[in-house]
Amino acid sequence: MAIEPAETGVTHAHQTVFVDTFTNGLLGPDVAMLGPVADGGHVVWNSTPGCWGPMITPAIRGGHEVAQPVAVAGAEVGDAIAVRVKDIEVTSLATASGTDRPMEARFNADPFCAPVCPGCGAEWTETRIEGIGPESIRCANCGADATPFTFANGYTIAFDELRTVGLTVPQEAAESFAREAPRFAALPDNSVQNPILTFAPHDIVALATRLRPFLGQIGTSPSITMPDSHNAGDFGSFLIGAPHAYALTAQQLQTHKTDGHMDIDAVSGRARNGRSSTTGNRTGPSIPRRLTTSTWRVTVPDTSQVCPAISPSPWRACMSPRYRPAPGSFTGQTRIAPARTASMSICPSVLWV
Repeated sequence: MAIEPAETGVTHAHQTVFVDTFTNGLLGPDVAMLGPVADGGHVVWNSTPGCWGPMITPAIRGGHEVAQPVAVAGAEVGDAIAVRVKDIEVTSLATASGTDRPMEARFNADPFCAPVCPGCGAEWTETRIEGIGPESIRCANCGADATPFTFANGYTIAFDELRTVGLTVPQEAAESFAREAPRFAALPDNSVQNPILTFAPHDIVALATRLRPFLGQIGTSPSITMPDSHNAGDFGSFLIGAPHAYALTAQQLQTHKTDGHMDIDAVSGRARNGRSSTTGNRTGPSIPRRLTTSTWRVTVPDTSQVCPAISPSPWRACMSPRYRPAPGSFTGQTRIAPARTASMSICPSVLWV
């Protein structure tokens, strides 16, 4: 999501704006905005999975497929926007991730925003999916394998029904997800990304973990059109002097970026985020304005439960080892008999379907 000043002449503000459309990986003045949402109103959106799907979709010109930005009624250039994230709900049944490896000869200096088909040389080419696996993304023009990225190592992970824990799955399960990748990824109707589940990575198997959702990109639109993933000081530095169409100078980057690409796990349910719009030249002091946004909720309960176990355990021969105090006025030893029972923690079962 991105928030920007409302268009000139727009007077009717909405208390709630629903967003189910997405950009092609760009943010800035050239990208149309929805709304405007009223000051203190709500924005509800169904986002797309990131970042891997857009990374293997050359037609998306940034590292993400972000929701279409929403104008805020009454906001002016230089105003601060307070964003309160009420709830987040995970809708995907599974996803895939891992360590990326850029594919040589398939991009112009930057695989995130300047992909090139190795067969016909087309930039930001449209693609189609043929089968499953890391060679399934094909150029719609010439049929060449056109993904700018692949996995060095990767995994597929399925979530339980409550979306509180995940478990990495073996090859057979990963490939079954890949054959129905849009359904398992719960891709929104207007999404154009190639779902990363199509690659069916399975290097890590039977690893359980908690699921704690957060927003990786939230903030205001930059004052120049640029790849959404590069609207920050870190990734943005790759635009400086680049040989592709989105190249910027260091001064341009500093002037126009708004640091919307945060990628930090602090932006989760009940979080607050302040961002300042920098479209145009700032002409006055920053005036904080209140805005509440919401998506959906996921409650994260304890992901383990206590169960009895008989000593000795599989990990130690004795659950109650000898007690040895630090040197001091008391220098003796006390022996404690091993306990026959103890409490251990186990994870609940995980449903893959």
